[in-house]
Amino acid sequence: MAGIWQLTLLVFSEKTFLSGLILNQNTTSSKGGSSALRNAYAIASSYLRKTCRDKELRVEWGDVSLVTRTDRHGYFFLETEQPPDKIRECTLVLEGKPLSFYQRELHVYHVLKDGLLVISDIDDTVMVSNTNNPLKRFFNLLFRPYRKRKPVASTSRIFHLLGDADNDFLYVSRSEYNLFPMLSNFMNYHGLPKGPLFLTPFLSLGNLLQNKKDPEFKNKTINFILDHTDHQQIVLFGDDTQHDLKVYAEIARMHAPRIHRVFIRQTRAGVDKRRTPEWDLLLEYVRRVTYYNDTQDLSKILNS
Repeated sequence: MAGIWQLTLLVFSEKTFLSGLILNQNTTSSKGGSSALRNAYAIASSYLRKTCRDKELRVEWGDVSLVTRTDRHGYFFLETEQPPDKIRECTLVLEGKPLSFYQRELHVYHVLKDGLLVISDIDDTVMVSNTNNPLKRFFNLLFRPYRKRKPVASTSRIFHLLGDADNDFLYVSRSEYNLFPMLSNFMNYHGLPKGPLFLTPFLSLGNLLQNKKDPEFKNKTINFILDHTDHQQIVLFGDDTQHDLKVYAEIARMHAPRIHRVFIRQTRAGVDKRRTPEWDLLLEYVRRVTYYNDTQDLSKILNS
């Protein structure tokens, strides 16, 4: 029996989006490993699961019915102008059979019109992942349950100083949807600002080993978000481990008037001079770019 792995309702000012991921066996994305071994099993076994590819899905609420198909990764995406209170009562029908899910598996997020729109990376920006050290990263992923994973204290502090209750937060990461339960539970457990997680497609073990992720994923996703939001002031958070500088420079090139500020976390003891060309490109389009680390006086940074 098929089961929901992830189900998200994202409510913008004029549109509502329902997205989800369906596996070909019943499961619950709310479960998470409470011990090192259980966590390792939960993470590793996700890459052995199969998704419901290219299946007809009907979503019904009230007298409205929309039909779509899951893609080759088992993912679906629907857009509607229906009020969100009606969508909360939706019924999912997969290939003519009702698809049950727990209410706690429906993640609902309202994106407001006021305040800042904060778009943040996850790994080594809000969660310590040791991207620069593959062995540590692998160990953390498998053997540290979400309760024992460490949030990046400096980023959490800046979120709070910005006003974590007054602004909208969205998280865009190249981590795959296999990690959605762990990441979602991590965010909730550590009290990080609530916001939807935009992740790359669910991977099989073969896909994982081939590492065929879309290099344009973050760029496309952030552009989609900006096209559907009314916020004039955007704040971007990332780190210096992978591609955030380059991606944010491209986003700033296209949306310069809306980019209020960019924060980049320093993950090494010294400044990575290999990133100088990317820094120069970003600074062409954004006046306020802050390179911060975990030892600085963050309250002074915000006033700079």
